Amino acid sequence: MKRFLFGLLITATFCFLARVFAGEPGSASDPLVTKSFLEEAYGWRVTTVPAGEKLSLDLGSEAVLRSGKAEVIKAKSGGLADLTEGEDVPGGVLVPANHYLISASSDGRGVKAITTSVFLTRGLVR
Repeated sequence: MKRFLFGLLITATFCFLARVFAGEPGSASDPLVTKSFLEEAYGWRVTTVPAGEKLSLDLGSEAVLRSGKAEVIKAKSGGLADLTEGEDVPGGVLVPANHYLISASSDGRGVKAITTSVFLTRGLVR
């Protein structure tokens, strides 16, 4: 019985100390994720692309053309997925305004602005 109580006391002490030194989950000392990561990965941003410049979209990145004219830059395996129409937009085609586009790969696909263009973007864009 003494061994059992001693083992229980040691286990309880260990658990108490682990909890004290671990910090509160989600606190500044033990963040689950950083605010900047969430804003970068999941927050919509307004991205202005000057005429003649390119905007590369990484895997899973999203874009919506709000103003201007731009064309799709395709990679070997395809263009951008237009989730509004449910089809692939091939390279060289004008980006449809206000359509929800997503990149299926990080292989250089994206958009090239013909005129200064404004996009809503989410995810990693270069």
